[in-house]
Amino acid sequence: MTLEDKSQKGFSYSLAKDLKQIYGDGQTPRKTIKLPKVVYDRLKTFDTDEAVGIHGWTHYGIIKLILGEISEEDYWINPAINDKDASINPPKEFYQWLDQHSELGPLLIMLAVTYGNYELEEEQ
Repeated sequence: MTLEDKSQKGFSYSLAKDLKQIYGDGQTPRKTIKLPKVVYDRLKTFDTDEAVGIHGWTHYGIIKLILGEISEEDYWINPAINDKDASINPPKEFYQWLDQHSELGPLLIMLAVTYGNYELEEEQ
C-alpha cells in the first residue's frame, strides 16, 4: 500500500501513535511498547532466551526472523524454534499491521526485541 492509498488521517494517527510509543511524552522514553496480539505472539515465539543464550542468535537475526526476512535454511538451523509450530512467514494480519505502521513498525519491533520492553496491547 502506498502513501497515496492511505487516508492522511489514518496514516497520521498511526505515525503519531508509534512516535508516542517510542518517545513517550517527549521528556522521558516510553517504558513499554504495546503490540497487538499477532505481533506480540510473533515476538514471543522467536525472541527467546534459548535463541539468544544457548543457540547464539543475535537480536538482528531474531528481528529478521520475526519480519519473515530470513532464508528457510537459516530458519531451520536454530534448534530453539524447530520444535515450535511457527512459520517462517508471518501471518497476513502481521503484514497488515506492518503496512499500517510502515514508517516505524520495524523500529518498534527492533526496540521491543533489543530491550525486551513489550507487552500485549489491550483490545479496543
